Formats: sequence, structure tokens, C-alpha cells
Amino acid sequence: MRRLIFLLGMVGVLLGCGGPPSVETVTVKGTLLRDGKPLSGKKAGQGASPYSSYEGYVLEFYAGNAMEGRAEVDEQGRFELSLPANKAYKVTVRRSAGTGPQIGAPPGPGEQGPPGAEPKADKSLEKFATVASTPIQIQVGNSDPTSIEIDLGKY
Repeated sequence: MRRLIFLLGMVGVLLGCGGPPSVETVTVKGTLLRDGKPLSGKKAGQGASPYSSYEGYVLEFYAGNAMEGRAEVDEQGRFELSLPANKAYKVTVRRSAGTGPQIGAPPGPGEQGPPGAEPKADKSLEKFATVASTPIQIQVGNSDPTSIEIDLGKY
């Protein structure tokens, strides 16, 4: 009986040790630009929504149709994230409201917030909005960290 319990325990250990293979990731640091100048949002008091301290941009990185990473762009146009190494990515760009800490209470259910509480439409970002339409493609190798610049004015 002890031998059977021992054998069943060993089978369990062997089956549990396999696990999925680990994926090598690299840190990707970069700057979002438009015509060579950092693209950034607005701090509260500079036209941003009163419900957030910052309204800016969000980048999403796709390998095929699978989103592998997401990064918020800071007030100097910088971003940082970890991505699986040795892959090609398409990058989407969109406006984001409320990327910073909340200031005041947001509107409750059924209430409407003040003008400007939602991200402002930016027609110049339309072609970067979806994986199918974005022309932005980057290649991430195995160099850690990897530095990139994305200049929307070049697309």
C-alpha cells in the first residue's frame, strides 16, 4: 500500500513539474512623437478633465491579433513596458482620459460628467486605431532594454 501511495505521489510530482515553457521578455522604452516632437497629454488645470490629473495616449502592441502589451504615454511622451522578445508587433494609438489619479468624484450611474470628461476625438489618430489600419510596425529583438521612437508624422 505504501508503495502504491509513493508511486502515485511521484506520478503527481512528475506531471506537475512540466508547466508551460517560460517566455523571454524584454523591457521596451520609447517616446511617442509627432513630427519629431514628444506627443503628450495635458495635466489637470491645463484643459484636462476635472476627473483625472492627466489625459494622454495609450499604445497597444499586437503580435497577430493578440495584444501582448499596453503602455500609457507620460507627460513627456515617454512609455515603458515588457514584451515577449523576438517578435514583430503592430502598434495602435488612441487617446485616453483618466490615465492619472482621480481628482474629485466621477459622475454616478445615469449622470453626465462635465464637458471634456471623455477623450477628445483626434481625427489624426484614426489610421492608428486598429490592428488592421495601423501602419506602425516594430521589431523587438532580445536586447534588454530596447529603445524605440514612434513618430506619427512619418506615417
